[in-house]
Amino acid sequence: MGTMAKNRKIMLMLEPMGGYIHGILRGIKKYNNMHDNKWSFYRHPDEQHSLLPYLQINEADGIIGFVSEFKEPGHEQKLISLGTPTIAVVYEEKITGLPTIVVDSYGIGQMGAEHLLERGFRHFAYCGYSTIPSSVERGRGFIDRIKKAGYETFAYELTSQQWDTDECSKWDWLKTMSKPFGLMAYHDNSALFAIESCKIFGLEIPNDVAILGVDNDEFFCDLATPPLSSIETGTELAGYEAAELLAKFIAGKKMNNEQVVVRPLRVITRQTTDILAIEDEQISQAIRYIREHSRHLIQVNDIARKVGLSRRVLYNRFHEAIGHSVHDEITRVRTEQIATLLIGTNMPITKIALDLGYSDADHIARYFRRNKGISPLQYRKLYGIK
Repeated sequence: MGTMAKNRKIMLMLEPMGGYIHGILRGIKKYNNMHDNKWSFYRHPDEQHSLLPYLQINEADGIIGFVSEFKEPGHEQKLISLGTPTIAVVYEEKITGLPTIVVDSYGIGQMGAEHLLERGFRHFAYCGYSTIPSSVERGRGFIDRIKKAGYETFAYELTSQQWDTDECSKWDWLKTMSKPFGLMAYHDNSALFAIESCKIFGLEIPNDVAILGVDNDEFFCDLATPPLSSIETGTELAGYEAAELLAKFIAGKKMNNEQVVVRPLRVITRQTTDILAIEDEQISQAIRYIREHSRHLIQVNDIARKVGLSRRVLYNRFHEAIGHSVHDEITRVRTEQIATLLIGTNMPITKIALDLGYSDADHIARYFRRNKGISPLQYRKLYGIK
C-alpha cells in the first residue's frame, strides 16, 4: 500500500480583494482541484502584526501572496531564511530570491490603446498614479502605442485611491478635452472615478468620453452606470501556474527568481466603450457590418456593396479613418471571434470551425496560427477553461 499524501497548509496573503486577486484565487483552486495535493488554505488572522512569528509557530508548508504584508524591514530576506516555500505576488517592488507573479503592465497599456484606436478615437487620456510603478508602466505602454498611431495623450495623475470631494474637483480637465475622446484608467476602481467625474461635469458616456478599466472585476464593471468596459488579464492562468510552481517548490525543487507573468488577454466591451467615433458614416457602417458578421466568411466586396462604395474607395477611406486596411479589420475581428470561443467555451475546435464557416479544423488552425502566432489548441490550453 502506498503512503497517503500529507495534508499541506497553504497560506494565502492576497489582499485587497478585486478582479485581479479573484482571478488568481480561481486559478489556485483549479490547480488544487485537478491534482491530489491535499492542500488546506488559510489566512493570517491578524494583518496588523508581524507574520513571521505566526509562521514559525504554525509551520505553513507554503505561501502565495504579497510578502510586503509582513510589515517589517527586510521581510523578504527573513522569509527566505525561514525556508517556507513562497510565491510572491508583486505589483511594483523588486524581490530577489523568490519566484514571483508579475504583471505585463506595458502590454496591458498597449492593448488599451489598441481598443480605443479601433473605435476611431483621435483624442486620448490616461489616468494613473505616478507613485505606483506598474501604473507608470501601463501608462507608458498606452502612450507609446497612441504616439505610434500619430496622436498625443493627456496624462492625468491621480492623487488618491479614495473617491471624495477633493478628488472629484480635480477632474475639471475633462471639460477642456477635445470631444469625443478615449480614456484608459489604471484599473477598474480609477475608471469608476472617471465615470463619476463625467457625470459631475456633464459629459455623456460614451458619446463624449469612452472609458476603459483594467482587471475586469465583473461585479463592479456590471454594477457601474453605465457598465464599464475592462481589460481581462490572464490572472486565472497565473494562479494555476503559481500553484503548480509552489507544488514543485514544496516537493524540493530549487527555486530562485522564476516568474509567472500575468498578460493581457482581451477587452470585455461594455457600454462605456460601445461606440464608433468615426465621422465617415459609410466607414462606420462598414465596421459595424464586419463586427455583426464575424461568424461568417465575409469578403471585402461584400462590405463594399453593403456601404455603396467601390472596392478602391473603401480601401482608401477605411485606411484613412482607422489606420489599417479593411482586410486587416476583417482578419482582426475574425481572429478575436475564434479566440473568444476558444477561451469562453468547451466547444470542440472542429465544431468552432464549422460554426464559423471553415471547412475543417486544419483550415481554422492555419488561419489562427498565422494571425496569433499560436495554434488554437495551445491558445485554449493557455487561456481557456481547464
